[in-house]
Amino acid sequence: VALSRSGDEIQAAIEIEIKVKVFGITAYRYEMTNRETWRAGRLVGLDSTVNDDGDKAFARAKAEGDQLIVDGSGYQGAAPVDAATTSYWSSDFLKRPVWISTQTGMLQAVTVSNAGRASVASASGEVQAEKWAVRGDFEVDLFYAGREWAAVAFDAGGETATYAPDAVGPTLQPVWDAAK
Repeated sequence: VALSRSGDEIQAAIEIEIKVKVFGITAYRYEMTNRETWRAGRLVGLDSTVNDDGDKAFARAKAEGDQLIVDGSGYQGAAPVDAATTSYWSSDFLKRPVWISTQTGMLQAVTVSNAGRASVASASGEVQAEKWAVRGDFEVDLFYAGREWAAVAFDAGGETATYAPDAVGPTLQPVWDAAK
C-alpha cells in the first residue's frame, strides 16, 4: 500500500501478490493491482484488476455528481457515496456499513464489532493490535495497531489465511487524516 496526497485528495496504490507453493511449485496464485482516489474522505475513483489463479475480475468506480457509479465483473450500478473499499488501509472504513469489493465491484453490507486485542506477525516482528470482526456479505478479521492497518485474516477453503502490509507504522492514517 502506497499513499500520496495533494490537498484533500489521496491516491492509493495497492499491490497484492499471493503465491502458495507445494514442493517449490506454485499451486495457487492471486494478484491484484488496485488504484483508488479519495477526496475529502470519499471514494471518487477506483480501478482494480485481479488474476485469481487464472480467473480474471475487475472493479471500477467513479464519482458522478452526488453518486458513485460502479462497473465491475460482479456488479454494475450505484453505490453509497460514503462506501469504503475492501483495501482496509484506513481504520475509518470500519465506520462504514457498505464496502465495495476491489475484486468484483460487488457491494458488501457489513457490520463491525470489536473482538479484543491480538498479536499479529509483521515483517518487523510481532505487533499488538485491536481485532475487528467484519461480518455480513463479506467476512474478515481486521487488525489495527492504533489506527494503522496491521493485518487481515480470512477463511481460505477451511484454513485461515492472514496477510499484512510490508510495514506497520504511522504512515497510512496520518495521510488520511490530513486529507479529510
